[in-house]
Amino acid sequence: MSTVWRGICLSHDPHIEFDLIVDGHEIHDAQTAVDLLRADPHGHPSCDLVVGGFSYPLIAAACVCGLGSKRVIDVTTLRVINQALKLEASWAPMLNTAVSEWTRRNPCWTKEKLSRLLETE
Repeated sequence: MSTVWRGICLSHDPHIEFDLIVDGHEIHDAQTAVDLLRADPHGHPSCDLVVGGFSYPLIAAACVCGLGSKRVIDVTTLRVINQALKLEASWAPMLNTAVSEWTRRNPCWTKEKLSRLLETE
């Protein structure tokens, strides 16, 4: 089964998932989904949007905003970062350093955004 890329609006609680369709077909390419959502925010012009790759369940995501990398990040990595961000910094200083570096290189993925995306799965 191939991955289907859908739009995800994180400005709502819980987040809203919506289909991205081109010429009557679902999108199976992350970059096409990002480009489509940038050109047409599908009724969410001022919202915080990402695209999610679904093979049911969510397996990957990519930011739509212009911050940082447009790369696709697997959901396992996002879950690990999300959990690490919840830890007390003094509890695991080396982990805190690694997470800080990851979030510096991936500014799109804020603590709030990760939480909104992952905690309603």
